[in-house]
Amino acid sequence: MEALVACHKEHNISKWWGACNDAKFALTKCLAEEKTQLRAERQEKARQRHRELRRQTEERTAAAAAQQQQQQQQSQ
Repeated sequence: MEALVACHKEHNISKWWGACNDAKFALTKCLAEEKTQLRAERQEKARQRHRELRRQTEERTAAAAAQQQQQQQQSQ
């Protein structure tokens, strides 16, 4: 970003005709890579949360089924 800002300051007029395109392309590439990395990190965190929620749901379901079975045995 600093390179693009510096280029714009240095090439006040010629920036409109592509004098700073290389800096702009480098910045765009860098930001895209950063976005991809952050997206991957967020996806992994979401997958971990979903795994944990599934595990908790399975535990609750198993506990509820065991409790229901125990109640049925007691009522007989």
